[in-house]
Amino acid sequence: MVEVIRGFSKPIHPAQILILSWKTPEECLRKSLNGKIPVREYVPKQSHTRLDLQQIDDLVAAYQSGSTIKELTAQFQVHHTTVSNVLERCGVPRRSRPLTPEQIEQAIKTYQAGSSLKVIGDLLGVDGSTISRTLRRAGLEMRDCHERQR
Repeated sequence: MVEVIRGFSKPIHPAQILILSWKTPEECLRKSLNGKIPVREYVPKQSHTRLDLQQIDDLVAAYQSGSTIKELTAQFQVHHTTVSNVLERCGVPRRSRPLTPEQIEQAIKTYQAGSSLKVIGDLLGVDGSTISRTLRRAGLEMRDCHERQR
């Protein structure tokens, strides 16, 4: 009866039956790592870090003294949206770093040479969406994601 129930509860894949017919359990253990079956270590996908009041005060003070959001994410080991949300909740106005005319000219030339928005953004230290907005404001015809003119 146990065999009948086992057959319905968790059927064995045909490939597993083939492997089991080739090797005994002892052979499988001998060929593994010193007789131990390798087990993958659990790694959480996300970690949730809650900032206490002192850390929030330190974060706001560091931002107001000139630290960038990217620097604060590394310092407090939180996501950049967490830093942005904390600053917004505390009523701290965000700094915008507009591109200089020289940077805009460099972005236009680099984009016309075929570089992607992300590559240009990395080159100038800003996000690709900032480059996209800047180029559109400059009246540049944008390509689609397959490098074709729109």
